[in-house]
Amino acid sequence: MDDRTLLAKLKKDPNEGIRLLIGSYSALVFFILRGKLASVCAKEELEELASDVFADFYSALPRFDESRGTVKAYLCRIASNVASERYSEAVRRLGDVPLDADETCEAVFDADFSVEDEVADRETRRELIAAVNGLGEPDREIIVRKFYLGEPSRSIAQALGMTVSAVDTRTHRALAKLREILNR
Repeated sequence: MDDRTLLAKLKKDPNEGIRLLIGSYSALVFFILRGKLASVCAKEELEELASDVFADFYSALPRFDESRGTVKAYLCRIASNVASERYSEAVRRLGDVPLDADETCEAVFDADFSVEDEVADRETRRELIAAVNGLGEPDREIIVRKFYLGEPSRSIAQALGMTVSAVDTRTHRALAKLREILNR
């Protein structure tokens, strides 16, 4: 279903339009949320956040401008914003959020699997996580938002009350510091 048809349906018959919207994009929205929040949210909470994304889209529908993007892109942006806000809440509530959630996952053993390589990879991840956590605020949050959550500098600057150039400068300096720490 194309965007025009979907938008017309949302305006003419909101219940049917929302049903079609969710049917078309729920997997994508859930994928975005799970990708950014799997380490801090249970599946039930992710489902609730997905519902929030669709509710936010519907409430913002009068401001949606087809000439500036697609429904899919707009939903992705909303999902990303919801995930970023929820992640920030988790950081404030829980303190340090584990960046190494994949360590609890079972390794996939294939012909190329090497225990030595796996141990080395895990140790490198631990060192990187410790180095990022040791940066202090706001550098730690900038690095996590930029490279773990994939947020652009503009969004980070707005969330932290900084200028974009300040975020970029702090990112550059933090990366240099991480390189120095990890090269030791």
